[in-house]
Amino acid sequence: MARGIEPVIAAVILIAIAVVVAIAVIGWIMGLWGAVTTPREQLSVTGVSLTTTSGAVQLKLIVVNSGGALANITSVSINGPNCATTNTTYIEIGPGESREVTVIFTTNCILVTGSMYSVTVYTKAGGAYPTVVRAT
Repeated sequence: MARGIEPVIAAVILIAIAVVVAIAVIGWIMGLWGAVTTPREQLSVTGVSLTTTSGAVQLKLIVVNSGGALANITSVSINGPNCATTNTTYIEIGPGESREVTVIFTTNCILVTGSMYSVTVYTKAGGAYPTVVRAT
């Protein structure tokens, strides 16, 4: 005489399947799976030069994108007095690429030679990548 699976085992299997399906649906709704599998930008600033001459501040950065997605730099800021954030035209850095970025602050940005300043690079994707530089 043929017998099926026990009712208790069948119930456990059905509950396990329902839990797995529920987790998959919740993950899909909240975008968890897309966030895990989508490549992201990852910037690092490898070289910096900050020069002050007659009221203008020139900042040169070498920015490397070690992530898997295109990075669009939208602005750069310095924490010095009167140094407003400078918007740049979108500077694109592809995955695995490096680029020299030059920004000029002209609005009465006052920096003291030899002092350290925090510089932050902002991207279109919402990333903020800080570094520290000495004014020369």
